[in-house]
Amino acid sequence: MPAELQAMMERGGVRVIDTRREPEGRQIKGAERYLASALERIDHLPFTPGERLVVYCEQGNASRRTAAALRSREYEAAALDGGFDAWQAQGLPTEPVTPLIQLPASGALF
Repeated sequence: MPAELQAMMERGGVRVIDTRREPEGRQIKGAERYLASALERIDHLPFTPGERLVVYCEQGNASRRTAAALRSREYEAAALDGGFDAWQAQGLPTEPVTPLIQLPASGALF
């Protein structure tokens, strides 16, 4: 799925979410970083219903759980097959890791 995700990103309309706890230097170009545990437990997330989300971790296993948790809350979410390892193996665009986006523990975003 990495090549399909790259095509979706080029067309627009997808948010890519990196859920790796301690990534080693690189991430998918344009990805946003959130802790998986925050995405799975916090009530109010900064995503719009119907917005396409693709979640990834190192190899794709943990991100499947996060994507399922998001889908159970009616977000359109999928996990990247093979995770960052598959993305990088295909030589797709990466960038230096960006800071983790912190979410409030509960309640509204503001």
